[in-house]
Amino acid sequence: MNFAGHVAHLNIPDDLLAYKDVIAKVIYDKNHPRIQTVVNKVGAISNEFRVPQFEILAGKKDMVTEVKQYGATFRLDYGLVYWNSRLEHEHIRLVSLFKKGDVICDMFAGIGPFSIPAGQKGCVVYANDLNPDSILYLKTNAKINKVEDYIFTYNMDARVFMQSLMAVPDPETKSKCQFVAANCCSEEMVSGNEHSTSNENQNGTFYTSSPHTPL
Repeated sequence: MNFAGHVAHLNIPDDLLAYKDVIAKVIYDKNHPRIQTVVNKVGAISNEFRVPQFEILAGKKDMVTEVKQYGATFRLDYGLVYWNSRLEHEHIRLVSLFKKGDVICDMFAGIGPFSIPAGQKGCVVYANDLNPDSILYLKTNAKINKVEDYIFTYNMDARVFMQSLMAVPDPETKSKCQFVAANCCSEEMVSGNEHSTSNENQNGTFYTSSPHTPL
């Protein structure tokens, strides 16, 4: 069972499908009001966005929910975007490696489980996802968590996204990126120069992708 805010996600095996309504009602009754919607995954995932199809078995027909992880709030529609709460420890592990001023490239950003906390740490993030609904919620989450100035969003195939990053940016985009990077790096660079004879930027560049572990 997977939880996302008020939504409980079941993967009921075929031999128990005859009892799915009873199973859902028990889970709903025992966990309400924390759990307000119980859904079951239907069939295999076949769409290009890797989002499962669900049937609502109990509770309200509302899959727009909020999840909180490591000080960040994530709003999402569980029926439209990919989210797996079981990846929380992996999110924390990877984000813990980021430092203020790092430049992060998130090729499969989803709604922002890596990008949002990276922005909270003062990283500049280039975040891409093929699913337009994911990008919509990523932008929403950037505003909710007040990191929209650190996150640049893209909605395209990951290969095209990487090619676009390798291209020479237009002057307006380049100027904006440099301004954001300078703001979030300046304090750390000044501190670092007190202990270093080098004028090189010590901030690293990370290329990350959010794994789509089966739900």
